[in-house]
Amino acid sequence: MKKVFALVLTVLSMVTSSCKKGDDLDPATQSPAPNEVVGKWSFGRSSAGSYWDNGDNYVGHANEQSMSFEFKKNGTYECYTINNVTAYNCRTEVFSFEKGHVKFNEEEGTLTVTPTEGNFKSKDNCVNNHNFKRKMTASELKEHKKVYYYTVTESKGKPAILISTIPDATEYDGLLMTPGSW
Repeated sequence: MKKVFALVLTVLSMVTSSCKKGDDLDPATQSPAPNEVVGKWSFGRSSAGSYWDNGDNYVGHANEQSMSFEFKKNGTYECYTINNVTAYNCRTEVFSFEKGHVKFNEEEGTLTVTPTEGNFKSKDNCVNNHNFKRKMTASELKEHKKVYYYTVTESKGKPAILISTIPDATEYDGLLMTPGSW
């Protein structure tokens, strides 16, 4: 009887230790990412205007925006967003990061991101009390759940994804994201 109990205990421990938590997809918020969108995608834009301080040191473009997604085959994603604004010698930089589940609906051409964690960071070289770094609250995570329309396309002969909040968008209505590396 002891041998049977030991065998059952051994098999049970092997089975439970080989099951990794989080490997199962949550069908409400996740689906495997289509092969053509798996990977890192980036969009960036900056204004033509630039600012210099009184000592002729470059301060930065008047504004800059960047958004990057990484879609993983297992139905998870990461998103990085950067917005920078420069006025005279003052520069404000706002960063956000989120990660969570993504659900693709290839028939409708939509993807729904549901963040499970994230953070915000703000840097301002003129107003110190604007500087902070903190985690997203539960209500902010809820607010950041979004549905995007997406189209797999090309840009300058290379793969691209057009992401927008409206259907049938052009690159002028949405973000034309190209393969990124970071």
